[in-house]
Amino acid sequence: MLICAALADGKSNISGISMSKDIEATINCLTALGADISAKDGIITVNGIKTPSLSATLDCCESGSTLRFLIPIASALGTTATFLGQGKLPERPITPYVREMQKYGVKFDYNNTMPFTVSEKLCGGKYELEGDISSQFITGLLLALPLCDGESEISMLSPLQSKPYADMTIDCMRKFGVSVTETPTGYIIPGNQRYLPCSSAVEGDYSQAAFFFTANAIGSDIKIENLAENSVQGDRIIT
Repeated sequence: MLICAALADGKSNISGISMSKDIEATINCLTALGADISAKDGIITVNGIKTPSLSATLDCCESGSTLRFLIPIASALGTTATFLGQGKLPERPITPYVREMQKYGVKFDYNNTMPFTVSEKLCGGKYELEGDISSQFITGLLLALPLCDGESEISMLSPLQSKPYADMTIDCMRKFGVSVTETPTGYIIPGNQRYLPCSSAVEGDYSQAAFFFTANAIGSDIKIENLAENSVQGDRIIT
């Protein structure tokens, strides 16, 4: 939601975000890209990027999702971005991006560690990804490709093992006015779309609630609230 709001032309108010180091890293990176983000009384206000930064240093700390979501987004915005990381993050692979994005205009100054720099603007095209990789690569491209010229396709070379996370990404994008069409082998993403501001609340997390559902199954009596009955979260199956 923070990323979609940062890409939208206008102001979004988002509630229900649990602050963490990963979320703080994402906010700081989005700010470096040109968004204006502030927090008050449990609500994060995001004024979307009007003019993307020509260059930016994006410190992802130890957040793999921040890194993998924002590589294609920075490229779609045309920002020359230098990515920093801590802990084990510099060892996390980004091979699918290096392979696929270089086919469509992006340059990587990358030597299998951090820092590394991504430059030039991402173009639409057909991106082929293995299904047993992290869904974070799918999410990053899903978020970025609507900003590119022309229609794009994400083609899965094998079934996507963590598809519910891609479903959650698409569901969030739709709230911000961006469309994606699922196909038998992947996704079609129309280009030249615009994210629209949206004020919304983050859903409760079925992954965390699963512990309490399990406790109830073995005799506890815990009232569990703030879970969307129609959520696309994969762990909703616990109910």
